Amino acid sequence: MLAAAPLAVGATLYFVHDKWFLKNVTPGMFTWDDLWPPLSVALAILATAVMLMVHLRYRRRENASFAALAGGAMLTWVWVWPTLMPLVNSQAAFRDFGMQLRTRLNDAQRARLRQIAQQDPRVIWYSDVRFPRIIDQLELLRMQGGKRNLEWETRKVGERMIEMLEGDELALLVISPQDYLKFEILAPVELAKRGRRMPPHYVWLQASVGRWDRRYLVFGNRPPPWPSPDVLLPEKLRDRIAQARAEAERLLNAGASESDADS
Repeated sequence: MLAAAPLAVGATLYFVHDKWFLKNVTPGMFTWDDLWPPLSVALAILATAVMLMVHLRYRRRENASFAALAGGAMLTWVWVWPTLMPLVNSQAAFRDFGMQLRTRLNDAQRARLRQIAQQDPRVIWYSDVRFPRIIDQLELLRMQGGKRNLEWETRKVGERMIEMLEGDELALLVISPQDYLKFEILAPVELAKRGRRMPPHYVWLQASVGRWDRRYLVFGNRPPPWPSPDVLLPEKLRDRIAQARAEAERLLNAGASESDADS
């Protein structure tokens, strides 16, 4: 049992490094040297508690055995909360995005910001920049006669996004990567069914650190005054966007062919 404990700790560290750290932690968040010391201590506390539990259970001291396990779990959590949680639940992506909103956009540009879907309070907290939703929630409720319908709201917000991107005034849309992905996949096909193309749009900002699903974006109807950043998305999701654009092009070409045939 004593020999198994360090083996279990080592195996867990190896698994965390290869299966989680290398796949989920990006430069700018934290390093393996930041992670493994507190993780090792947490695993050692838990392993000690388990060994003590087994020993006491073997001695037929059931109550003490349970107390050892419960106490070890509590002590592990007390250690993990201030040492590991700030790393594995890092807010680096939101701090970075908030800093960009505050420092890279001027007052006139910030006044044109509109939030798509649900606002994330962390963006507001770290940026200290306030901006309204593209359609106010009370306005959406009024438009539906007091009964909410998520599918209808999603379509209405999408239509307003297209309207703003096609407009002459500067439009800057703050959006989560998940909603951006949904927009890039659904909007081209929906517009193509109506014989319309996606309006030109340009990414202005994206969080430069953190997991891809935490990297909020700002995109708009005009090119930014700096090089547009490449949107960080997994390859399979980029493929889905490419497929949607290809399908939209196919629908547009089919519609054009039918028009030519009718004429």
